[in-house]
Formats: sequence, C-alpha cells, structure tokens
Amino acid sequence: ESGKKDKDYQKKLYNLKKKIYLNYISNENIPTNKEVFKIYKKLLEDKKKVGIVSNTLKENIDILIEKFLIQPDIVMAGSNFPGRIKPMPDMYQSAYNFFGGSLSNYLVFEDSEIGIQAALSAGMDVIDIKNWKIIKADNES
Repeated sequence: ESGKKDKDYQKKLYNLKKKIYLNYISNENIPTNKEVFKIYKKLLEDKKKVGIVSNTLKENIDILIEKFLIQPDIVMAGSNFPGRIKPMPDMYQSAYNFFGGSLSNYLVFEDSEIGIQAALSAGMDVIDIKNWKIIKADNES
C-alpha cells in the first residue's frame, strides 16, 4: 500500500514540476532558442541523425522535446549520464560512439561556454547560438 502511495506522490510531484516548467518556458523565462528547434525539425525531416546533449535534467529535456515536437535519435542529459558532464568532452564522445562516422560530419549547436569547450575538446565543430558563429575544432592533430 505504501509503495502505491509513493508512486502516486511521485507522479503528482512530476506532473506539478512539469506544469511549472512548461509555464516557465512558455513565459520566455528560460532562453529556449526556437530557431534551434526549427533546425532540429528540418534535420529530422531530412532524415539526418540528431542528438541532444545537455547538462540539464532529463525530465526538462523531455518536456522541451514534447513542447517542440522533436524526436532526437539520442538524448544525453547530465542527470542520468554515467560519465563526466560538460565542460569535459565525455558526453559528446558518447554521442560520437553512438552515431559513429567521421567527426567532420558533426555539427554541434551550443549555448554555453562549457558546452562549446566540451564539443571542441571532443573534436566537433560548433555553432555558438548566442551569435551564430561557427567555431572549428582543431582536428589536425
């Protein structure tokens, strides 16, 4: 009986957190870059592989995925990632291990300095979505 009450409480708590978070992002309090989600949608329509790598909670990413109706191939969130999170390159290296291929085929959209540092350290080119500048990884070595 107490297990069912705990699960009911957890579900109510999650739904309340989700409602608050959705309200929060709906009021533009969290800087979600709608252009990035439009690009994600276009990439998915074109059958490109798309992943989301973020230090945020997986639950918050799930809410954004639901809100913007995107379906990435992989989600790596700091809250459930077993390795080191950004600014370390581990999350991007894990995404690379998941997708494979050549690093020259990767393009990372980042909104934070630690994320840019992580992606470049993993050998991936980056678009800084704060100013839309491309930062090339040094893959010469």
